[in-house]
Amino acid sequence: MAPLYLFGKLTSLFFSIIFPHISIDPRLFFAPLYVTFLNTIFCAGSCAVFYRLGRYMRYSHRVSLGAVICLGFGTMLWPYSKFSYSEPQAAFFLLACFLYLFRYRQTGKARCCVYAGALLSLALITKYEVAFLAPAFLGYLLISLKDKKLKAALTLWGYSLEC
Repeated sequence: MAPLYLFGKLTSLFFSIIFPHISIDPRLFFAPLYVTFLNTIFCAGSCAVFYRLGRYMRYSHRVSLGAVICLGFGTMLWPYSKFSYSEPQAAFFLLACFLYLFRYRQTGKARCCVYAGALLSLALITKYEVAFLAPAFLGYLLISLKDKKLKAALTLWGYSLEC
């Protein structure tokens, strides 16, 4: 929120210099406008990530688009996009984290796990209540591991417990 807040402050300063005789104080308008615009960006990003997740799950374009319309208009995503709550940011980061965990399950590329961990960290920074969901993501990651990797990880874990 800080970059958009600063951009709003700079815009209000610009308008107060350019239009010194304006009757409305620009500081009361631009900074809150840009801060609430941040949630609109995150809600739109959540819709884009949700569409991408539907396409990765091999659903058709129509089904993915219908699911995105249901997400945008049928949930609290649209009302939350109008205010400066932290839920849209946390929802975006969690949805993107699941997208990368799902991609890891499909491709097996380690960078997907790195991206998922970074996004889960951002979700935890945004809203600390997300910590209750971290074991679910970890469980999905463990299920997604290939049999060889899981066997090796459990073997190493067993040896470390015995020592």
